[in-house]
Amino acid sequence: MKRIIAAVLLFVMVFTFAGCKVKDAVFTCQELSITLTEEFKETQIEGYTTCFDSADVAVFVLKEEFSLMVGFEDYTLDQYADLVLQANKHRNPETVKIDGLGNCIKYTFYNEELKQDYTYLAMLYKADTAFWMVQFTCKTEEYPQREAFFIERAKTVTFNTVTAE
Repeated sequence: MKRIIAAVLLFVMVFTFAGCKVKDAVFTCQELSITLTEEFKETQIEGYTTCFDSADVAVFVLKEEFSLMVGFEDYTLDQYADLVLQANKHRNPETVKIDGLGNCIKYTFYNEELKQDYTYLAMLYKADTAFWMVQFTCKTEEYPQREAFFIERAKTVTFNTVTAE
């Protein structure tokens, strides 16, 4: 009898949890939109345009306006990637090729405060008025199982054209 009750409870739990799918949510920051999940919340981190944070993953967004430097708007995405690689060379970044995405950079960062390694996958984009860097990160030991999610979500990034009024 106990086995039957245990089997029924297991059956109910499996079907209950199978129906608990996390829903997608679209987040917008200025002209950038990205689809993540409802688990994420927007927050502000010094040095970034915005950040989307969940229990295990963070997405750091940086907008670099073309007005930062004379001729910056004429830079190609590859030239911008070279600047990002040069600025982060102390982190030993590597260029990563991912189908359907342009310039991707991967690196590891040791957070001294948390005593933890984090792996970052940074996607670079060029929009109408700025370059954008969208960095997905998690603990290094969790990165292998999260990389597909990062790539899938990086492919949802879109930009609305900014119009002057």
